[in-house]
Amino acid sequence: ATFDLKAACPGSCEFGIVVDASSSRRRLTEYELKYTLDVTGNDVAAAAVAASSKKSGWLVDVRGTLEDDGVVSGASVYVVGETVEHVGVVLDMQCWWRPQHPIALDGVDMVLNPSAHAVWCLKVPACYNNGFGIMTTAPENGRYDVAYSFAAKTNGLMQQLVDATTKQDNVVVKAIGEPVDDAAGDVNERNFEFPMFEATMLVMEGETITHTGFLVDLFCWDKPGHRAIDGAILDTEPEKHTLHCLRDIEKCRKNGYAVLKELDDGSYDIAYRFDEAGNQKVLDWVDTTTPKERNDVQVTVVGTLAAGEDGLYLADASVGDPGSNPGPAPMPNPGSMPVAPAPAPAPTVAMACTSDDPAFENQLALSGNLALYWTVEMSGEEDAEFYPAMRARLVKTGSGYGAIGFSKDGLMYPADAIIGQPGATPEAYENTGYERPKKTDAFGLSDVAVTKADDGTTAWDFTRTFDSGSVPIDVGGTAWGRLIWAEGSGGLGYHGSNRGALSLDFTTCDSSVKKLRPVNSKAIKTHGILMIAAWAYLSPFA
Repeated sequence: ATFDLKAACPGSCEFGIVVDASSSRRRLTEYELKYTLDVTGNDVAAAAVAASSKKSGWLVDVRGTLEDDGVVSGASVYVVGETVEHVGVVLDMQCWWRPQHPIALDGVDMVLNPSAHAVWCLKVPACYNNGFGIMTTAPENGRYDVAYSFAAKTNGLMQQLVDATTKQDNVVVKAIGEPVDDAAGDVNERNFEFPMFEATMLVMEGETITHTGFLVDLFCWDKPGHRAIDGAILDTEPEKHTLHCLRDIEKCRKNGYAVLKELDDGSYDIAYRFDEAGNQKVLDWVDTTTPKERNDVQVTVVGTLAAGEDGLYLADASVGDPGSNPGPAPMPNPGSMPVAPAPAPAPTVAMACTSDDPAFENQLALSGNLALYWTVEMSGEEDAEFYPAMRARLVKTGSGYGAIGFSKDGLMYPADAIIGQPGATPEAYENTGYERPKKTDAFGLSDVAVTKADDGTTAWDFTRTFDSGSVPIDVGGTAWGRLIWAEGSGGLGYHGSNRGALSLDFTTCDSSVKKLRPVNSKAIKTHGILMIAAWAYLSPFA
């Protein structure tokens, strides 16, 4: 343990692992050479030694394949107790272990294009609750693999990021922590097939947050009742917290800072804490702010979204006066990040749509509960003018209805819809407004059927010609269309947030997702008030 490995091996070396070989009767601990490393392992060990600040005490974690001659091949080598930073795309392990591997629930090939994995898929309960992993930083022979699976606490950090992110995909994360042999907490056993990683912080690379709020020091915030040293109750009256308390009391300076957010009930809670670099930026700001007794201390902060054990953070944040632009946080080094596909005008994204049902050529997961299977038919039993047509199956997990529609612009109307309700064959509908759709004969469905499996899954079969209805699909070598979808429990009713839209080429399965903007709750209330007032005023004249 006292061996100066760096001094003994300044250049190329071969490495071995020694273990305790002493008996209980010996006073001194004796060691023997137990394992040696192959060429790959020696290169990895040399890099670990070079990157470490240690001179002695080389306790290491080595993982690889043990050969008959005691050589560990393909080993990973980590210096125990030293912080490791790994940057990669995060995936949910549920999608990795699917029978359709490497195709995730959202249709993305996790080996060839993991950065396209959708955030909505990470939020599916079965994915959200079965642990996360992080991919290799760079592909090998064009293919990515899982570098680590996350320990239980780190899964909790990742859930925070998934809940907070505004990204649609490209979930590139910098994990700061260390590989561990085992970890406390509930972890799906199958995830132990990969090295486990315990992070102290996860940073969502490329997601910059700007926030304005009251500044508090964590020493005062953590006091009983959030009563600061200066008497301010920080969760109800943070405007009374003084700059003097924030700046001039040593305990307040040393314990870090946070910026608050206002809750719906008018009280306040921590929005973001700061990492070491951000706390220094706060100190720089408070030390240059006057006057000394000033209260109502608010700041605008700009940093990278991150998660730690005690909540959300802003990594490497800049700090300035309210309403100012303190400048964006430094961007991560592009060379340390996985290369993600550059954004391109829709539609350009090639989806992995290989069907797991041999009856259909294509498959696309629309949500965690709804999937569409289809084949484009150019001829068949119908009259020639019926083709090209889409022979399809809409599959819903659990009870309730499922629906797809064909829209001119990805909005709910005007659109043609095909809706399957519990126990009923699918039917043609037309959406003419934000209201319950109406049945229509503007386009026809053939070969309709409904089946329900023992596990509760419902499948609706149908064939629809492209050249019909109020929104026909233009076919010119390919078959582009705007596809909308929705699902709900029970019979046909309001779908809530269970809906989406995308542009889709039904022939090649190229697609691009269309982001739907939810209706603001205040707008709904205002609409209701105005509607009641209008009826109350106009009804007598009717």
